[in-house]
Amino acid sequence: MLIKNYMEEDVDSLNYSYSEQAMIQLARLESIIKKECDFDPEDDHRLFKFNPFDDIRSSERNTLEQKLKQALITLGSLLNAKNPTTVVDRRSSRNFKYGIHGVIRLKPRNNVKLVTMARRKCEFMLTIVDKITTLIEEDRYMSNRELYYKTASLTGFDTTQLSTVLDDLCCSLGCSRVHLRILNQPKGLVYGHLKFKLKDNESFDCLSTREGTRIPTPYIPITEIKSDAKCIIIIEKDSVLQKIIKQDKTTNFVDTYKVILFTARGYPDVNSRAFLNKVWLQLKIPIFVLTDADPHGAEIACCYKFGCYATASESAYLALPQVRWLGLLPSDVEKHQIPESKLVRLSANDNSKLKSLLKRPYLRRKPEWLDQLHLMRDRGTKAEIESIDIMGDYLTRTFIPNKLRFASWL
Repeated sequence: MLIKNYMEEDVDSLNYSYSEQAMIQLARLESIIKKECDFDPEDDHRLFKFNPFDDIRSSERNTLEQKLKQALITLGSLLNAKNPTTVVDRRSSRNFKYGIHGVIRLKPRNNVKLVTMARRKCEFMLTIVDKITTLIEEDRYMSNRELYYKTASLTGFDTTQLSTVLDDLCCSLGCSRVHLRILNQPKGLVYGHLKFKLKDNESFDCLSTREGTRIPTPYIPITEIKSDAKCIIIIEKDSVLQKIIKQDKTTNFVDTYKVILFTARGYPDVNSRAFLNKVWLQLKIPIFVLTDADPHGAEIACCYKFGCYATASESAYLALPQVRWLGLLPSDVEKHQIPESKLVRLSANDNSKLKSLLKRPYLRRKPEWLDQLHLMRDRGTKAEIESIDIMGDYLTRTFIPNKLRFASWL
């Protein structure tokens, strides 16, 4: 029985199993998301217009890196000026615009506000620029940690300040840290119906590991992606992913629903998001995010869907506006009768984060998301994903299947 033959039918009126009903809803959603587009190439002002995991021709890479070296030289000369104001101010709201689905974008450089830098920070940034230029010329890569010990630790800067400078450079140049030859090990893990191969012929089968496949560092491109998956579920917490994997021998959730499970273990790093974007663009299947019903979980969901202000220049290969918020929604607390003993009062930090989220311009285009945040604020409580797993495997036997079956996502 082919699901596509029944996409116009009333799911509830047909004698389908729960998993078949879920598959019908996923097929319907897939037909919708393939029509969604939030990226206009003519509106792209980045220097490097490819995902760090992309396999591009060596001639194209050489041309791009020549442009990058020239941009670094120009940046260096501007930083040496009497009043250096060449770095894009990533904290100014006037520097951002929003795509048709709310994705955060950086305005063209001639329309953005630049920031005047202190002399000491300028000198530090020049040191970083010089080191990056050397890496490109010598065709080498360097870890974030190694860069710290060779630059920041010698000049009195800490790791946070180094990260800020690198983000400023990426934002100003329109590239990622990988393009600057700075490597960070992705935090992400993936488990489920996905196989991929790197350019050096190393292959990965994401069903073959007990704890999930670690996402590789992106200096070796991905050349092949294979999958029969029907959806991707992003999970906020690694602990929840590990529990699902452990229970999968008895629940058979991953095979029944043909799922790819992904986690970046909390707030996602750039390389993990780039990997996820690469996979999704190849498959173009429904993609969901499962987080705690708290302000930080909501912000993580927003990060995947709308992008982040710090990486607005890279939104084209980081943000995924097709992401749907599967749960744990604040409204799920009452629907699934989560006991009061499992709820926690919002802290001062939670309330501050919630207040900030409610002011985000991109959420004005998602009133149903705002409704959930208002509900959380009015109740003054939060709940973890684990609070719904009251029967051990309730999450994968009942909660997620019913969410898919009844299209209960935002």
